[in-house]
Amino acid sequence: MRDRVALTGDLDRDVQALKHLIPADDLQDRRLVLGRGRGPEAALLYIEGLADPQVLNRDILGPLLGGLAGQSEGPAGAAAGAVTAAEAIARQCTSVSRIQASADPGRLAGALLDGEAVLLVGGSRTGAALQAAGGPDRPVEPPGVEASLRGPRDAFVESLVNNVALVRRRIRDRSLRVRILRVGRRSRTRVALLYLGDVARPELVREVRHRLETIDFDGILDAHQLAEMLGHEGRSPFPRVEKTERPDRTAAALFEGRVAVLVDVSPFALLVPVILLDSFQAPDDYYTLPALTAFVRIVRLLGWAVVTYLPALYVAVAQYNPDLVRTELTLFMQADRTGIPLTPVVEVIFLEFTMEMIHESLIRLPEKVGSAATIVGGLIIGQAAVQARLISSVVVIVVASSAIGSFTFPNAEMGLSWRLVKWLNIGAAALFGLHGLFIASLCLLAYLNSIDSFGAPYLAPISPHLPRDAARDTLHRMHWGRLRWRGSVFRPTDPDRAPRSVAQQQGLTPTSAPPGRLGPKGRGSP
Repeated sequence: MRDRVALTGDLDRDVQALKHLIPADDLQDRRLVLGRGRGPEAALLYIEGLADPQVLNRDILGPLLGGLAGQSEGPAGAAAGAVTAAEAIARQCTSVSRIQASADPGRLAGALLDGEAVLLVGGSRTGAALQAAGGPDRPVEPPGVEASLRGPRDAFVESLVNNVALVRRRIRDRSLRVRILRVGRRSRTRVALLYLGDVARPELVREVRHRLETIDFDGILDAHQLAEMLGHEGRSPFPRVEKTERPDRTAAALFEGRVAVLVDVSPFALLVPVILLDSFQAPDDYYTLPALTAFVRIVRLLGWAVVTYLPALYVAVAQYNPDLVRTELTLFMQADRTGIPLTPVVEVIFLEFTMEMIHESLIRLPEKVGSAATIVGGLIIGQAAVQARLISSVVVIVVASSAIGSFTFPNAEMGLSWRLVKWLNIGAAALFGLHGLFIASLCLLAYLNSIDSFGAPYLAPISPHLPRDAARDTLHRMHWGRLRWRGSVFRPTDPDRAPRSVAQQQGLTPTSAPPGRLGPKGRGSP
């Protein structure tokens, strides 16, 4: 049986046509006679659980049954005719915010799957889709992943409408563009594309929209799934699409000329382009004094060095190059390893793998028992291994320092990427010592310099070197009053965040040339 191409006006046949398109038991068919029993027969269809019962009863069923719908032959009905009677009745009697008429059963079925109610009237060859979407939803709560001591306490939820509203509360500007797309052949997931029309680069907006429209997949269940397809990340361990659950961070990215993507039923936003240094910046950095921000960022950078290089450096020194450290330290390490049957690389691999298992169990176990179980497990395993002379105490210190350093990353996904690099460095140091570690570092640097995110070099503003951007917000963040221009990495069409005359009147900046911009391929000089 082929799908019916249009409604016929026969109420029973039209209802069966919609039920044929959506053969589900939770599709409810409410038959009614309009206007206190004096009007035509009608049917109200909705999917239980997706439509809001209060809206159905208060704004649709009540007015239809007791209102003026029975007077369909009056001026409204006569003017509309039989073809649009359902729309005329809905507009005259219901109090919903949006009404869309259609004679296509496929479009009406899509409206039902979106949580709307569909009104069919006997004799009308057009149905009316009424805004009644509801369903389960949770209130706005504090961030769980990107928690901060300062700043707003709201985070995205699983409702696309609420998430867009959270961003609009922070950007009450007419140039904020919101474009709604559908992604997924079966899921038909609603995706919102947000950007500032007079700030974001038009080529960037077109590229993001093109990638979204060309995604051919049956279902999109979460923003992280969409990010992998949007960023074309493939086998790269470094994400080229930033994920955040914070509306303030999303709004800040839009002010910089970036593009945000919100996905229905996902509490995360996707931000593009992204650069590597963004992963070292936390929300607290922008609600703290610049001097304190610089100190905290240096601590994070040291934590990155400890995670990425300390275990590999220990393997290289202990196994290949003990002559590179002081004699006292070499004698101490040799005395500590007396009687231990394992080589330094095996020690590090054993303990690092144990820490990875503890870290994973900390995530999977229930919150109330996870921390206690993993801490006790780590202490017992480490102490027992040292007492049994299976590993040296120096290795315990090295691996424990590496584990603590991994918790300094504001971006959990990027922290996992650097933990993977740590294992590659350990392998290079185990094979070739310090020479292998040096070669691995050069290969990593060359790889990071070769990739980009939607035209933005991944290592910017270091490579290419952009002095203004580097001085603006890297290790040191400028005072808010002096951040009058946007970074040139993302090439915004409007580089000024504050009019030059206003900034000069306030004494925030001297007269100077506008910041440098990247060349056509994103690799120009400032």
